[in-house]
Amino acid sequence: MAMLGQDINANVGIRGDSDELNNVIGPHGFDNRNVKGVWALQMLAMHDMKITNTFFEHTDYTTHASYLPPSLPPMLDIITISSSSFKRVRNCNLWCFGTPSNHAAVICKISVTSIKHSGSTNVSAGTIDWERIRENDSLRQKFNERLNELNNSELTHYSTFMENIMRAGADTAMRIKTPTKGWFEENREDLQPKIQAKN
Repeated sequence: MAMLGQDINANVGIRGDSDELNNVIGPHGFDNRNVKGVWALQMLAMHDMKITNTFFEHTDYTTHASYLPPSLPPMLDIITISSSSFKRVRNCNLWCFGTPSNHAAVICKISVTSIKHSGSTNVSAGTIDWERIRENDSLRQKFNERLNELNNSELTHYSTFMENIMRAGADTAMRIKTPTKGWFEENREDLQPKIQAKN
């Protein structure tokens, strides 16, 4: 996943009906693209990136308070993400709790889901059946839904997030432990005749 937060100092505008850069930019924001904005869009298109700010509808997109002309509100601070990872973006908007500045903070919410493990088949931890979750599409979907529910679609502290992963796994698929036989029971057929012969 490639993701960048940047002050581009350019106006990228919004998507037009026949815009060749439709893959880069969405329909929301300010319709005030300038030359530097075109350059920025072309560079992002070369790297197959999307401007997340422009794909979500909000009441305000102003990220810079300028007292100089032009008077149009600028959206200079953007968050971009690779097109392949864009499906994980849930929202991107202004964040009013940033450090006081003439630039507004921008927050991008991303849904992190389970990764289909393709290496070793030995992926179990504790009594959670990670292998079943990995291989079963419906269980994987159930796990992801439960994880989203636990995280409540909000930013979550890392340690809480890890706890929620384990809880979602336990709520999705538990491995039923069967009693294991001891060494003698496993080898009874071989040992019994020898024991009888000795007696």
